Amino acid sequence: MGADDVCVHNESQLYEALLSWIRHDPHKRDRHLTELFASLRLEHVSLKYLYHVISEEPLIQDSPICRDLLTMVKDSRTLPASLGPPSKPIPPRDAGPTAAVFIMGGLGTDREACNKFERFSLNDMEWQCVSAFSEAVWGSSAAVVEGHLLVSGGEGLSTRNNLTICNPATVGTTK
Repeated sequence: MGADDVCVHNESQLYEALLSWIRHDPHKRDRHLTELFASLRLEHVSLKYLYHVISEEPLIQDSPICRDLLTMVKDSRTLPASLGPPSKPIPPRDAGPTAAVFIMGGLGTDREACNKFERFSLNDMEWQCVSAFSEAVWGSSAAVVEGHLLVSGGEGLSTRNNLTICNPATVGTTK
């Protein structure tokens, strides 16, 4: 749980997974609570979640070490920096690959090819307009290969023998 390569969208997901794992077999697993709890990056959990969820959890309340860790994190987040010891910031975890559906081109209401490039984020559950596609196109094919979006062919000005490659995780968006 403490590894940098664990991919989560929110550190609270790991906290919930930890509790679920412990509760599945508490007699065998509760001895791992303090070690696993200490590996969480509570600095990246909202204060509301810290105070209203984690602080209220009986497993955490019953463990003096977990309570102390939680108090240290809450104090470091709420006290002025001058009152506490300097600490090295802990980076947030990588959220992993961006799950999305893309629409490139298509036919407009005038039955003409268009250059729209839109993304539906499965993480945020919303559509985003991505900077316009390089040219008006419809009927193209697309695939994701090794994390890159490949768009090939279709009908348009020069797209029949064209291949466009972009990184869907970093392509610019506008609202």
